[in-house]
Amino acid sequence: MKYVYMHIGLGSLGSYMYQAINTRFHPERSILIDPDVVKEHNIYNSAFPEREVGHFKVAALAGKRLRFPHSMIAKRFEDVLLSSMFSGTPDKPFNPTQCDIAICAVDTMKARKNVFEFFKAYPNIKLFIDLRGSKEQIRVYLISRLDIKFYEERFYPDDEVTVSGCEAVITSFNAQLCALMALDELKKYFLKESYRRELVFDVLGLSMVLENVQEEFEEEPKSEVGGQVNSEIGPEQSDSKEDSQGSKKDLIGTS
Repeated sequence: MKYVYMHIGLGSLGSYMYQAINTRFHPERSILIDPDVVKEHNIYNSAFPEREVGHFKVAALAGKRLRFPHSMIAKRFEDVLLSSMFSGTPDKPFNPTQCDIAICAVDTMKARKNVFEFFKAYPNIKLFIDLRGSKEQIRVYLISRLDIKFYEERFYPDDEVTVSGCEAVITSFNAQLCALMALDELKKYFLKESYRRELVFDVLGLSMVLENVQEEFEEEPKSEVGGQVNSEIGPEQSDSKEDSQGSKKDLIGTS
């Protein structure tokens, strides 16, 4: 499927999600955004091998999938204004109007809000995927442009997240499970089937705590992406009045 993905945050969740998407869907292009280098603790709960310690995460992941074009951007979303955004690499500049899908796997709610503002600012980005997780719980959101209000109701201050020690650290198993769950819903999106725009999975109990399924779709007009007409963009979801916010204790541990 010829889509352009933008990956923001390449920790445990982000690295496995990137790996899964490139393996299964073979995107036309991937844009990687993360300011950090691979640290020793990353090799235990992310997709980075030990030999990549000390290298930028964007370069380490891009090196695994060289058959796909990339833009590698080592900057923080909090530090970049929407008006200027990212310049990308000199040989492969980043044009946000070429993106179809944004994938957010960041550590804080502040960063997540900034990423979502970027999504709102560029109508050509039709789907926003948010991954959240800890060693106890997984949350996945697939948000269309008609779900903006629904998603913003799931925001909360960072100081409301209560973590202690290793409770905030997501395991490799949980990170891969989260990526696979998101991938399954993304496949339904591509096939224009009903998909879950919100799901919460209890890892310890191996049970679905919350799921918000949307079965009504609005006809998607053709979208101008990257100078060409792209009619393959998935369906928009209609908003739901049901309040399924659930617990605010999203224990984020993706770095």
